[in-house]
Amino acid sequence: MRRAAGRKLRSSGHAGRHTVEARKNPKKPPDLSEALRHAEERFESLVGLSSDWYWEQDDSYRFTVITGSNLEAAGIDPKRILGTARWDNDAVPVGDGGSWEKHKAVLEARRPFSDFVYQRPDSKGELHYISASGVPVFDGKGRFCGYRGVGKDITARKRAEELQALEHAVNRSLAQADSVAAAVRAVIRAVCETEGWECGRYFRWSERDGVLRFGGGWSVPVAAVEQFIEKSRDLSYAPGAGLAGRVWQTVQPLWVPDVTRDTRVATGTLFRDTGMRGAFVFPITSEAEGKPIGVLAFNSRQVREPDERLLKAILVIGSQIGQFLQRKRAEEEQRRFRVAMDASADLMLLIDRASMRYIDVNDAACRALGYSREELLAMGPQDIFSKSREELAQLYDRMFASELTAPMVEGVYRCKDGSQLLIEAHPRAVRSAAGDVVVSIARDITERKRAEQLLKLEHMVARYLADAENLQAGLKATLRAICETEGWDCGRYLLVDEAAGVLRLSEAWGIQSEAIERFLASSRTVSYGPGAGLAGSVWQSGQPLWVPDIGKDARTTQKSIARDVGLHGAIFFPVTTEGKTIGVFAFNSREIREPEERLLQAISVIGSHARERRALPQPDAAFLRHVLGAGRSISIHLDERDRIATGQPEDLPDDRQEALGAELHQHDRRRVGRAHRSA
Repeated sequence: MRRAAGRKLRSSGHAGRHTVEARKNPKKPPDLSEALRHAEERFESLVGLSSDWYWEQDDSYRFTVITGSNLEAAGIDPKRILGTARWDNDAVPVGDGGSWEKHKAVLEARRPFSDFVYQRPDSKGELHYISASGVPVFDGKGRFCGYRGVGKDITARKRAEELQALEHAVNRSLAQADSVAAAVRAVIRAVCETEGWECGRYFRWSERDGVLRFGGGWSVPVAAVEQFIEKSRDLSYAPGAGLAGRVWQTVQPLWVPDVTRDTRVATGTLFRDTGMRGAFVFPITSEAEGKPIGVLAFNSRQVREPDERLLKAILVIGSQIGQFLQRKRAEEEQRRFRVAMDASADLMLLIDRASMRYIDVNDAACRALGYSREELLAMGPQDIFSKSREELAQLYDRMFASELTAPMVEGVYRCKDGSQLLIEAHPRAVRSAAGDVVVSIARDITERKRAEQLLKLEHMVARYLADAENLQAGLKATLRAICETEGWDCGRYLLVDEAAGVLRLSEAWGIQSEAIERFLASSRTVSYGPGAGLAGSVWQSGQPLWVPDIGKDARTTQKSIARDVGLHGAIFFPVTTEGKTIGVFAFNSREIREPEERLLQAISVIGSHARERRALPQPDAAFLRHVLGAGRSISIHLDERDRIATGQPEDLPDDRQEALGAELHQHDRRRVGRAHRSA
């Protein structure tokens, strides 16, 4: 084969490589002209069948020959290429930082090259990736004549590699993001930098408003582009409105080469003011249903022709982004739910109905029950609650069947330390794709129940005192009520003997126990002066006194018998009137009892009831005049049984004296009853 100048060429030999032609049964020298013609025909046939093309360059690296069947598809017009060098026609190397210097150095060194990749635009401006391989050519005297070699269009392969790299970049950006906002920004940047877009915006769907709203963006550091992003923050698109709204509605990507010529653009002024031209918009879809959850829009100040490969690949990328955004939002919602759960003072426990196991609990539940979160997640409600698995399962099934909408359950949690926690639970049934879940919100009602119990005790004591035939009966009923309600073994009421100046036992009650009865019998023989013993101290101070263990208190006077009986805890509180103590209540227990502020408060109320019962109302003057008649006088006092006794005048007839005593007694009972009912 000869060049146009007619000079015979030879290729530089590759190390150890020579061209060998084999012929069958050679008998006479071949016709060289005929052989050359056949060789050229074979060469042209091979080039025609190959996707590669053949080229030659002169010693100035200008193309002199370029032939092949795939030139048109590669965007190569031989008429434009011949007479130009490889680095002409806006061609740019893919590697080496876009510089031709390294490739030129290879040529100057007359070295062969293989798979040198560069990109060049065709007559329509579309970029093509070209892979070229060549060897230097020398004439018979060893003078350099140029290069010859093959080239091929690798745009499809290179584009596939770029899109694969884009997918990897998107996945990497998503994996490294710690929030939805960070993920959106990272993805936009990856697409922009990989595909040559100047900015990107994310519009998220607002269920509340029914529109797309700006949810984040990224841009190159150019003032006009940054202004475009900033002015997009207040934009919103209804379904079908503008490019973003149309993509949301159709769930199909949209490529607009020049937005200034597209009537579907809803914000044309913004695009014109910032010089934006090319636009590419595609939907972000959910994993399960393929529904749009947002839209990504990319823009450039250059006119950008559609890239079909990118349009196809972007649907996969949009789905990947959608999956991540949904997962990340679910994680963020779960984090917010976790924060809300842990901020709640109530116990919150989530139960999987199928397995009857806890799947989540808050900090308040862990603190109140004494278990770690890991320990509780290994258990179910039947392990710590005062209802059986069957009872709970029946309750939950009724809730999911809508037979119960908002049940309230009272019960007891068994804490890790063996104590019990009285709670009021409000379980709710929640159906989800992952399974049915019961959300139980429980509240510690120990304090509330205690307050209710003590209030009930106060009312009980008031009723006993009001309904009792006399003070002694009322006191005995009061002592018994307090002991049985509060778990004391015995109670005493010590009355101030004004004449003797001491406290003496007036009334007592105790459980049926020989030891307790012995203690109470001993108490009847003991009196206390002001400040003497525990009871005397309360009489003197007028303040209640709680002793966890009387055996360890030096003020205890009946220490020997208390030790024999096994008494420990004690509480004493005064009954006062007009600032003066008139009696002392004392309660004892065979257990060590720590002070309880609520009971001390309730005791003061009970003491006031006893004081009111003690201050029995006297007959009024009108009543006495009715009984005695005008001009007569009479003295009235209470006997040891709290009954009215009279010192009748001697001039009153016997029958009138007897009638007076009966009338006074009945009048007194009516007055006392009215007084307590009004209280």
